[in-house]
Amino acid sequence: MGLMVDLCKQKPTSGHEESVAGEGKPTYLYHYSGRKLRFALDVFGSAASSIIPIVSIIALFFVQSLLRRLVLVCVFSFLFSVFMSVATRARRIEVFGATAAFASVQVVFIGTTSNIA
Repeated sequence: MGLMVDLCKQKPTSGHEESVAGEGKPTYLYHYSGRKLRFALDVFGSAASSIIPIVSIIALFFVQSLLRRLVLVCVFSFLFSVFMSVATRARRIEVFGATAAFASVQVVFIGTTSNIA
């Protein structure tokens, strides 16, 4: 995430230097491009929305205990809804619907998968 913020950082323009009281060292104010920051967040959100379902299915496949699988469904559903809320412009009802669909897919996967591992 730090790399994305650094990519959005612009160098200070002259006249934007301020002195820190008592130290005498100049500090710089940085301005962040809203367009570049939004693009970086969109890329991060797209990556997270692809990675969470993949990791969830892999984790559910390798966990044997039904109780642990159900806990993982709760954890991954929570993470999915947080990422959807933060990284998209979706309304609460849309995030709720997407999270419910995601959780139901995980539960079907649990019910139909017999672990070979």
